[in-house]
Amino acid sequence: MSFEDRLGPLSPPSPAGAELPATLILGEVPLLQKAIDAWPQQNHVQGLLPALIDRLINRLNELGDVSRARVAELPIVEVGGPTRKSPNQVVDPTSALAGLYDAEDNVLPAGIFNIEGPDSYIHQLRNYGMLRTTLTPTAIGERIARISDQSQPMKDRPEKALRLLRLLDAYTGPPGSALPPPIVNMLRASACLPVADAFLTPFECWDSRGEDILLCDMVSPRIPFTVVSQHLRDCLGWAQVPFETLRSQLRKVLETETRPSHISDSDVLDRIEAVLKDIAAGFQVGRLSQGNIASLVQSLGAAAWVPTASRNRCVAGLGVLEQIDLGTKYHSVAPHLLRIPGMEALLRRMGICDRPTQTSLLSTLREIAKQLSETDIAQPTRDSLMQTSILILNELCRSIQGKESEFQDTLIPTEDCQLVPAPEVLFNDMGGDPTCPPNGLRFAHSLVSISLANAIGLRRLSEEDFAQGGDGIESFHIGEDLTVRIRGVLQDYDIDHSSNEWVANADDAKARSVTFLVDEANFEGRRVIGGLTGFQSGPALVVHNDGVFTDEDFKGLGNIGQGGKSGMPNSIGRFGLGALSFYHFSELPWVISGKYCLFLDPSKRYLPREQENIRRSAALVPLSFCKRSKPLEGLFGFNANEEEYKGTLFRFPLRTASQAAESTLSDKKFNARDIMKTIDRFYAYARESLFFTKFLVEITARRRTADLKTITLWSVISTRETISHTAEKRIAATKLSLRLKAPQTTTEAPEHWLVTRTQTTKEAFPPQLQPLFPLHRLPTPTFGIAVNLSKEDNIRNSRLFATLPLPVSTSLPVHIHATWILAQDRRSIRYDAPDAAGQRTLDTVYNQHILEKAIPLLYIKTLAIVLAHHPKTVQIFWPGKAQDDPSRIIAMEFYKQVISTKDPVLLSVQEKPIAPANSIIHSFNKTPNAVRKVLSELKVPNYVPASYIDTSLREEWGSLRFDSAKEVSNILRENTAAIQKLWQTPALTPKDILPVIDYLVKERETLDGIPLLVCGDRKLVEFRSSGDRRIFASHRNDLVRLFGSGTVVSQEFPDHHAQSWVKLNVNVCMLDRQGMRHLLAHHDQAIVPANTKAINAAQQAWYKDLLKFLATPGCPVKVQDLADLPLLPSVSGDLVVSLHYAKVGNVWWRYPHEEQALTTVLRQLGVIAVDGQLGGVQIHDMNVLVRILPLFGQLNLSPQEVLRRVTTKDWDAFVKSLKVWMQDFYLGRLSAADLKILNKLPFFLGRQGDIY
Repeated sequence: MSFEDRLGPLSPPSPAGAELPATLILGEVPLLQKAIDAWPQQNHVQGLLPALIDRLINRLNELGDVSRARVAELPIVEVGGPTRKSPNQVVDPTSALAGLYDAEDNVLPAGIFNIEGPDSYIHQLRNYGMLRTTLTPTAIGERIARISDQSQPMKDRPEKALRLLRLLDAYTGPPGSALPPPIVNMLRASACLPVADAFLTPFECWDSRGEDILLCDMVSPRIPFTVVSQHLRDCLGWAQVPFETLRSQLRKVLETETRPSHISDSDVLDRIEAVLKDIAAGFQVGRLSQGNIASLVQSLGAAAWVPTASRNRCVAGLGVLEQIDLGTKYHSVAPHLLRIPGMEALLRRMGICDRPTQTSLLSTLREIAKQLSETDIAQPTRDSLMQTSILILNELCRSIQGKESEFQDTLIPTEDCQLVPAPEVLFNDMGGDPTCPPNGLRFAHSLVSISLANAIGLRRLSEEDFAQGGDGIESFHIGEDLTVRIRGVLQDYDIDHSSNEWVANADDAKARSVTFLVDEANFEGRRVIGGLTGFQSGPALVVHNDGVFTDEDFKGLGNIGQGGKSGMPNSIGRFGLGALSFYHFSELPWVISGKYCLFLDPSKRYLPREQENIRRSAALVPLSFCKRSKPLEGLFGFNANEEEYKGTLFRFPLRTASQAAESTLSDKKFNARDIMKTIDRFYAYARESLFFTKFLVEITARRRTADLKTITLWSVISTRETISHTAEKRIAATKLSLRLKAPQTTTEAPEHWLVTRTQTTKEAFPPQLQPLFPLHRLPTPTFGIAVNLSKEDNIRNSRLFATLPLPVSTSLPVHIHATWILAQDRRSIRYDAPDAAGQRTLDTVYNQHILEKAIPLLYIKTLAIVLAHHPKTVQIFWPGKAQDDPSRIIAMEFYKQVISTKDPVLLSVQEKPIAPANSIIHSFNKTPNAVRKVLSELKVPNYVPASYIDTSLREEWGSLRFDSAKEVSNILRENTAAIQKLWQTPALTPKDILPVIDYLVKERETLDGIPLLVCGDRKLVEFRSSGDRRIFASHRNDLVRLFGSGTVVSQEFPDHHAQSWVKLNVNVCMLDRQGMRHLLAHHDQAIVPANTKAINAAQQAWYKDLLKFLATPGCPVKVQDLADLPLLPSVSGDLVVSLHYAKVGNVWWRYPHEEQALTTVLRQLGVIAVDGQLGGVQIHDMNVLVRILPLFGQLNLSPQEVLRRVTTKDWDAFVKSLKVWMQDFYLGRLSAADLKILNKLPFFLGRQGDIY
């Protein structure tokens, strides 16, 4: 039985032809809404509820949002037996939530509601989101209670428990919901987590997260799931493994008796390290207290829990934190463990020391001496003990830090495998087979290195040999602890920057070239200066220049730290740091120049002592003393037989691994390959080192192989040419041409630079800064700029220079040189932040003065010179947005001075130099490129199209003129003829014009008078705020078809652009009533208000097309809006009439499907016939009698006149077509006047009762 059969018809029946009042008719949807309102009564009728539910679900799409929300709360869904629940209580069977329930839980759909399909009940309820698909706090609590209640039956309880956990993980994951506190408490207290065959609370188990496995797997059962949500982990108490669990895990893994057999020693270490890492993290952030750590140490007792570097374990008393090799006496903690944050602090708290104490080391040496005194000890054991004693001595030297007096009682290994006190031992540093030592002395064991001997202060055999050199040796003794200073400088002083020091020395010495040589020649076996054999064999770095040292230079190096240039303020290197950089590479540098050779030994380890047993830090010897120095022979023209060397050689024997291990200067060792890489890195500085030097023109790197062949590694060679210019005379301009041979290349690459330099006096500085000149020994202040003429694009990798490049990058496109006050490490300029009172140090103020006053002015002058000689490249050298303080200061001051400069630093569109004050400048970050293109094509004389100035760098630009909207609009109005001429060429297109118009509109500039309006006929006209011509921006396709392309905006402009111009009060408009009247009035036929208008057949088609357009839904103008205009074509095709006339005049509206006879008769009677559907005009009454009788009334013709005008055949057809309307129903609707007219019409034949 259908829904209608049970309820009766949804609306009362009506008799044929009769209509009921609308208030008595109730549609199905309103009836359903009433049923929803009275839902409790719907089940009182037997069988009604299923039919009503069926109708309700199938009409959900017709119900409103409020009614559907009501339906979601009605008990309509079968869930088993007679029970029904509301959709919002029923779980969607396809959702993940459904897996938490059994059918007995009465929340899953049953019966017909469990049938899936496109039109099924469940599908429709699902579509409107009426079913439960996600967890709610109520559902979570109910499921936790249900799962943890073991007394109640449940199918697949473990699987449901895991599924609930997964859903909770997703529910609380980002950006999920937080569980309310009652649910959290319930979750923590309930045994709802499945582990094997049991259910545990969260505190009794852990999840399967991989990072936690090693922390608790031996003490906490694990569920087969990993919780990802941090909120859920917090709720479960699983955010961090508890300390008690960690301690239990550590104890468990160390118990060999109870440890599972499958846990290997490696597994034990993994777990120990994991637990220690977690405890270290907790201890570091304060989650674990010192008391926790103390209890942990107590529980570990004497167990071997410390992971060592050899992947073993030791007790805490034998472990040390630092990585040292002391044989089997001590064990270093695994190094990777110490890299963990907080681990060192934890291990110290657990009783592990950094290194063994001096007391422990000395005690061990005594134990070894006692063992060696036994006569029956085997030789391998003796050798092992010798090696161990050497390791311990090295460690002891490190801890005592070179205080020789503290080694007097130290036991030293001797060549006869005994340990005796240090004063009784002599170190053989001469090699070969020495003679017997003096009485009471023994030679040190061969394992004792020279560095160890130096550290202990053992007497050396070579000191007697060096003493034979005579009285020509001058010794230096520096009071300060020089090694500490050198080590500190080397840590702060980049090794790659050290090349600058040698280049500076060369330029100060007026040398024209400097050469770096990697010397791999080996002279082993040939004697040199007494006892220095180790510094002549093996690789060395040699630096040569063709200048010669003075006596003052040698004294300066000998008294290192004070510097040798205190009387030479115009020298580059003036702090002595240049010499300190020597020790990056060597323990014992040599300097050979003029008549002397200087040896530098700041650590006082290698130069033989003076006769009074006084150690030297340097020794200056006559050049004749170096006759036995084979490594120098033949290098750069050196001849040991000559009394004077015309040049300077620095020789740096590379620090060996053994020297580095014991060095108090640096722990960096070098071999030939290392130094080759370092020299290659020097190239990056060398290629930039000749811009501002006074004398130096060439820097080269070479290699001398073991077979004494010399190979060029790289080279930088320059030539200089003075450039004439019209800038200030005190500015020197030079074209610097470089020939660059880079490392690992065989060809030279040319590079061209323009370098400008100027200088001033100290009196030009503010008075408060002038005392800085003698304080810092500042030379005459000079400033320079270097411009790379070989670059074709923007440069953003420049440097600051103090004659030579500093490792200070700037965001300027040029290199900047000045006489700066440098930081102590000579790698940067002094530029300190202001203090709390906003004051800066005078050193910083000095440098800031240079940045603000000297450099910007020179920068502007430099650009003028570049523009005069290289106009096409000048643009890339203008400063942009700076990223660092020095660049920002220079750029801001530069642009401040550019505003008023008279220097021609810009290039106009006509490629002529021009000063900024006389220009209209393109603003690349404000003005579109299309504007630049148009103005460039117009060749505006003072226009500068290149992107020189970043207008975002300043808020105020004074009198400078940019291509702002106002400037652009004025230019366009003044160049109308030129624009029209340009429009005739391919150089100007609508794609160029559109951004220009958008720019002007965006900047609120009027378009009046600007000749950039492109019409559909591709004619360019002016935007005008007055005038008769209108250009339309809407319905352009239709208007082009009806009125021609000249009436619309070019369709090359998108609609949203063209239509946006309508609001600008110009001659662009949208189609509306007035617009259509404008178009009709200016049409070829000049359609103006009239009742009728004669047309021809060809024109009729146009009128029909027009009316068709007016009838379209999107047309904003309707024929009714034009009722006074003759637009309706007659059926005859020779006339158009206005709608107004058609409604009140002698006009017949022809219905599309009516009999042709009606129109034929009316036309013969002089009635104008028009198509009733044209133009969207609707015929409201289809009753022909109602329409035609008033028309006959207006004609007021007698029957005889009617029959006279109409042919008999046509009148017969006319009467016949009206027969269908001669029925009581239609006649009853006629007025008395219509019936009177009908009675007058000749419808009847002569016989009574007959009708045509």
